[in-house]
Amino acid sequence: FLRLSLIYTDIKRNPQSYIEYVDKRYKALSTQLLYSYKLNPQSVIFLGYSDNGYQDDELSRIKKDQRTLFAKFSYAWML
Repeated sequence: FLRLSLIYTDIKRNPQSYIEYVDKRYKALSTQLLYSYKLNPQSVIFLGYSDNGYQDDELSRIKKDQRTLFAKFSYAWML
């Protein structure tokens, strides 16, 4: 099983409509890649990568701010 997820957010606001300061423009991009392999009906290996990035009024392009690699092994003892 292989899954790729992309989540893109693009928000435009009028800062004069808010009491506190808000960015006029905010963008975000999150990606996740997940691979899973089933050894038997109750045992699975998961490997994955995810990252997040954002852009606000101070940045000219989306900047990555988080990266994660992960692995999980789920094994069922069969008697």
